[in-house]
Amino acid sequence: QYGYVRGIYFGIWHAISGFCNAGFDLLGSTSLIKYNVNPVINFVIPLLIITGGIGFRVVLDLYDTFNKERHHKSKFCFHRFVRQLHLHSKLVLVTTFILLISGTILFLAIEYKNMTTIGRMTFGQKLAASFFQSTTTRTAGFSSVPMVELRPATKIIMCILMFIGGSPASTAGGIKT
Repeated sequence: QYGYVRGIYFGIWHAISGFCNAGFDLLGSTSLIKYNVNPVINFVIPLLIITGGIGFRVVLDLYDTFNKERHHKSKFCFHRFVRQLHLHSKLVLVTTFILLISGTILFLAIEYKNMTTIGRMTFGQKLAASFFQSTTTRTAGFSSVPMVELRPATKIIMCILMFIGGSPASTAGGIKT
């Protein structure tokens, strides 16, 4: 859509901005709205946001623990993997999971029939857009739906998620989990 050079530049810019939870995009006031049903955008950008939002210590702990488990003499065991994680990592991952899932469910429930946001989408697209908004609201600031069209209850939920923000020692803002 933007050509190779500009497209690669936009991709790198948005990847860095997503990981850093900065929310700067070069697409203007529409942000990522025209890509709200694009599966790559709806999952890659949130993955970067989540990775930056859980913090470097947690990412390193996950990496180290995965490598230890991978080189273990027996088969990979998820239960043993989780037991080996530091307490900080466990708390961050559980809190992040709870906030992401509850934000997704609340966004989906409140905006489900709002024809100006996600009402015209299929259920899978609604779920993906709700997950995207739940993730980016934590501190990244991208949008895949028109913010001005959101219902007041959704805006309140988003304000709460923005206030909480990301996890300690992460690139995210907020009061931290």
